[in-house]
Amino acid sequence: MSKYVFIKTADNSAYMNTAANFRGAIHSGDTAVDLYFNSAGSGVEGAFDKIPLVTVSNKEQEVMEAVGGALAGTHSKGMIVIADDIAKKYVNGQITSVGALSLASTGVLTKRNIELVTVDDTLTADESGTKYVFNDADGAVLTLPDSGAGDIVGTFFDFYINVTATSNAHKVLCADTTNEVMFGMLANSDVDTSDAAINFAAIVGDGFSAINCNGTTTGIQGSSFRITNIAIDKWQVEANILSTGTTATSFATA
Repeated sequence: MSKYVFIKTADNSAYMNTAANFRGAIHSGDTAVDLYFNSAGSGVEGAFDKIPLVTVSNKEQEVMEAVGGALAGTHSKGMIVIADDIAKKYVNGQITSVGALSLASTGVLTKRNIELVTVDDTLTADESGTKYVFNDADGAVLTLPDSGAGDIVGTFFDFYINVTATSNAHKVLCADTTNEVMFGMLANSDVDTSDAAINFAAIVGDGFSAINCNGTTTGIQGSSFRITNIAIDKWQVEANILSTGTTATSFATA
């Protein structure tokens, strides 16, 4: 049978959760111990509730030991009253009251970082996972972080063409175009009446160091690609490129 935790802060205000949902406690300040539980009400995985206990000064450790003992099973009842401000009943005598509860209603929404691209820029390893959206017909050049030291292996960047380049090109470029290379496969689809699909493969020995989407033979609106650093000086490309007219590979030298 599950054990339940009960905390009451005022008339018509109480909290109950299972002891199994207890995540831990933090001594967050003098006279303050915060209890954390998996959320009782949000239904979102990873969301939590914070229950702050007000304690006697310098008695925070005693309170934490008492709470831990009660939740671990040394408390015999199925309902563990941690704190009841109305009945003045506490699991340990050094608890004086309950602070304002912080309850998760929807949990934390995880979002991708999206960056609109209208000018040239140099990316950093800290921006790994960002989706860059080319958003200007004048084109832009994005330079990847230098992978020569090998300390950014595993970083990756996503790119999407939202506005077709009509002058210059949307380009992603290696920082060291002499030593760094791009390889992998581009799936290129012609959106004209022929709807031809062509796969362009590239290996390390080909020496490509850029992806070039000029908007005429490659890389119109709707094209997308991911570039991942898998080793020193090596970037793997996975791409779905849309084109019109005479289709050409987007792999390019600098």
